[in-house]
Amino acid sequence: MEIFIIIWLGFAILTGVIANSKGKAWPQWFIVGLLFGVFATVAIATRSTEIQRPHRSLKTCPACDEKISAKATICPHCRTPQESK
Repeated sequence: MEIFIIIWLGFAILTGVIANSKGKAWPQWFIVGLLFGVFATVAIATRSTEIQRPHRSLKTCPACDEKISAKATICPHCRTPQESK
């Protein structure tokens, strides 16, 4: 029985270490590892490191001074028409 607990704790530690190396919060993943054991280790090992989001260029609306998309023709905050460049 003790060996089972040691192995289970090992998977929890391994889950936390893998999560930390991928930039995730290791304490939460350690707890998930304690609850789900090897299944949590497999889950974090197969997750990608970060979600890649496309970089959007922004500009500032001259009327309300909010950041908006560079392609915007109307400000979504103040509804002011934007100049085309």
